[in-house]
Amino acid sequence: MMRRIPIQVIVLCLITYFGIFISCGNPRNTQNGGNKIDSTQTERKITVNVFVESSGSMAGYCNVNKASAIETLITDFYDRFDECSDINNVTLNFINTSVVNSKSNIKQFVNSIKSNCTAQYTKLDEMLEMMMDSVTNDCVNILISDYVFTSNNGNLAIASSGITSQFSKQLEKKDLAVAIYKYMVDFSGKYYPGGISCNKPLPLYVWAFGRKDNVCKIIHLPFNSKNCGTYFMQKAYDADFKLEAKSKRMIEGNKIHVSKWDRKRNENFYEFEFTTKLDKVLLAKDDIINTSSYNVKTNNSSKYKIFNIEELGNDKYKFTIRTSGSNPAPGKITISYPITTPTWVEKSNFEGNGLPSDSTTYGVSYLINGVSKAFENTSKNNNNYFNITINLE
Repeated sequence: MMRRIPIQVIVLCLITYFGIFISCGNPRNTQNGGNKIDSTQTERKITVNVFVESSGSMAGYCNVNKASAIETLITDFYDRFDECSDINNVTLNFINTSVVNSKSNIKQFVNSIKSNCTAQYTKLDEMLEMMMDSVTNDCVNILISDYVFTSNNGNLAIASSGITSQFSKQLEKKDLAVAIYKYMVDFSGKYYPGGISCNKPLPLYVWAFGRKDNVCKIIHLPFNSKNCGTYFMQKAYDADFKLEAKSKRMIEGNKIHVSKWDRKRNENFYEFEFTTKLDKVLLAKDDIINTSSYNVKTNNSSKYKIFNIEELGNDKYKFTIRTSGSNPAPGKITISYPITTPTWVEKSNFEGNGLPSDSTTYGVSYLINGVSKAFENTSKNNNNYFNITINLE
């Protein structure tokens, strides 16, 4: 199997032709701006479209009968989708230069993977384009592949730049988030590039594409399969919040009147709280409540820190903010959660000839970093999951 990155990306629109992307309801009524927490949103059910790359290299994941085989992984994902009340339909498909929709059940589908994975080559960028181009408000696309990333001119840096351009164009026109999972799966067959015989565990990746609120439904599912790396990317957004303080006179909407902000008795700090609903953030609860992961900046001389984050349930959190020293000055406090590339991405990269080192994939860091750069460019130097800006007057 040879993978090539063409000079020009061919955008293939398969939504209508293949008829597998099914609309499932009306868009969620999301409240923007202000400081209100919307608790009356109408939940929208979605369709999940599962795609297995049908190149010959994928057949190697089907030649073993162990618990970690690709069949077990896909069945785990399918079962969690089937059990989720937010998902009303799951389609099963094979994909390469075109899409083949499977009409069989999940057992028949996983048993047919080896016989369907026979394509001699794959254009990975075209598959990614299909995934993004066919995303609607009512679906999430799941692409399962080894994600071997090669270039037809041998220059992975140039190929990575092409991926950045490809994703940037999609991000400009739609609300798109990407969730990446890495798994180690037993492999016995021909490894590409090179067509080398291989009999050892190799990485397999599951990528989810969709609106950030829909992808959130996926990443919070209790998958049984143990991954060895995750990376979630989304456009930054301004989270709604509600300020709280013991002195009500110091709060007006999303503003704090510093002249009416009194220091806590017998303490050397000033304090306030706010609550926010983070149902559109591609982060686990443990990540959200980790106070050390945030950036807190101000445009005045005062210094602030997140003292505590408390989970209130139903994706709602309470933040306690403290400052010390002189009286707080007018200005702005900006709280953000930066998107950072996890260390496993670079550690997973392989370049050279022969079989890859353990737990590595040819060119994968160039691929993932290309996607990450697109999100960074779109965010205009504000590469965060979310931002909260509090005005001090």
